[in-house]
Amino acid sequence: MADIATYDFVKHKLLAKFNLPDNWVTHAISSACAGLSAAIVSLPSDVVKTRMMDQIRHELDAKMAHTKNVHIQLYNGCIDCFVKIIRHEESHRKLVDLMLLGCRSCHLGAVRHASTSQYYDAIVVGGGLVGNAIACAMGQNSKLSSKRVLLLEGGNTSSLPKSPPEHYSNRVSAVGPASIHLFRKLGIWDRLHDYRVKKVNRLRVIDNCSRAELEFDPPLKDQEIAYIIENNAIIGALYDRIKETCPTVEVRTGATVKHCNLPPSLNDVATIELDSGEKIETSLVIGADGARSRIRQSMNVDYTSFNYHQSGVVATLVVETPGENDVAWQRFCRAGPIAYLPLSRTLSSLVWTTSTEDAQRLLSLTKDEFVDELNHSMFTEEDQNDCVNKSLFMLSKLPLISKEIGPTPQPPHVVSLQGDSRASFPLGFGHSHTYVHTRAVLIGDAAHRTHPLAGQGVNLGWHDVMILDRVLGRAASDGADIGSVTYLREYDSEAQRHNLPVMVSCDWLNRLYRTNAAPVVMLRSLGLAAFNRLTPIKDFLVSQLSTPH
Repeated sequence: MADIATYDFVKHKLLAKFNLPDNWVTHAISSACAGLSAAIVSLPSDVVKTRMMDQIRHELDAKMAHTKNVHIQLYNGCIDCFVKIIRHEESHRKLVDLMLLGCRSCHLGAVRHASTSQYYDAIVVGGGLVGNAIACAMGQNSKLSSKRVLLLEGGNTSSLPKSPPEHYSNRVSAVGPASIHLFRKLGIWDRLHDYRVKKVNRLRVIDNCSRAELEFDPPLKDQEIAYIIENNAIIGALYDRIKETCPTVEVRTGATVKHCNLPPSLNDVATIELDSGEKIETSLVIGADGARSRIRQSMNVDYTSFNYHQSGVVATLVVETPGENDVAWQRFCRAGPIAYLPLSRTLSSLVWTTSTEDAQRLLSLTKDEFVDELNHSMFTEEDQNDCVNKSLFMLSKLPLISKEIGPTPQPPHVVSLQGDSRASFPLGFGHSHTYVHTRAVLIGDAAHRTHPLAGQGVNLGWHDVMILDRVLGRAASDGADIGSVTYLREYDSEAQRHNLPVMVSCDWLNRLYRTNAAPVVMLRSLGLAAFNRLTPIKDFLVSQLSTPH
């Protein structure tokens, strides 16, 4: 009787507050939902009614204060509560799962405005390495099987060719083990492996000013440090996989976003306007549109950014090296690091970080002049500090150090450039203070931009994909709105905890190695040499970066 009294009390309060008529509409909605819930979870009908109305009373101020269509919102609140009750009770799960789709469809109808615009449950803006990955992940997520996803790509996307071209692309990624785990989950790893990848078995980091070095090996015998894969191959494999296995995902190429309107609450949907004038409504906008993200601008969130006044010069190198060319090299020079990423037995990919002005000069050199200057920068000992090297020798005699520091290992010798493969891109730092907003979320470079010296930029974006896919799946499984900040904040917190330490470390290392001052060179060289001999700590660091979360 207490439950019935509570139910009646709440209902009359609702009628008084919103001037709802005490007629069959109100009674039918509450009674039908309560009776259905009670039948499914085997609870007394009055208990369910009480829970439902308590839920509505709790959420009315936040969700209905400025809503015109109160009947629809009352129904919407009942459905929300109904879903929460049956999920909490975990009774008759199979029947519940079948009914959830219908309930959430009703929920969607309550949230959307009456309009002629197209509607998708989620819109991914940006179809690059990260945007294609999240679209593919959502399309394969069984918990999101009822969600229609639209992927908007401003350019053109092509399928992965049956056989690779003779020349490599100058834009490649060092794909870490955690990202390889994602690729396997999405079903693209085997085709990429059969297409063209290069396994990296070791990473060597050397200092231009001393003989200090850092060597990373895989933590497990059969594991890898990374795989070097061409960016266009990854995008092509993801695009093919979406077409093959994701019937709920639609891909539109040549579609540019003109404007994004994000509502202040879940009472409304987000609206995307394209350059063509077409408007599309959605419950969730996923911004994967790069460092100059229009979606981030629409979110109006705080964004910390600065320019390194550096550029990365990329090219494909023809090299000579003993062995299999399975070592990635990075030499820290004053202007910035120079990295060689192996592509094949005789080819490596170059990322040469230098000042923006010097990058333009390097691009203007002839191929032979460019190769000569590159070899000189990688092999010269002009900046070696004898005092620091003597200190390193003394350090090698301490019990902590198990072996002496010998001559600096030598990277491959560059013979020539493959084709006309030189290009450059600007470098900078950027980080959004929050990755989420009502009905919007940022991933990849739209949320964070970091220095490429550790090769972690796109790997951070793929880590975002893994977290967001899991969070959205749980929201859908709980019957919640996937655009709700309540769930998106979980993604925001977990992603930032992972990304910020990596980004700050990359920024700190870049600044630390941009000086030849003797005291700084001494400290960084001694620290690098000591750390290189602490194998357990190195293995732990590599395993943390390699493990999917």
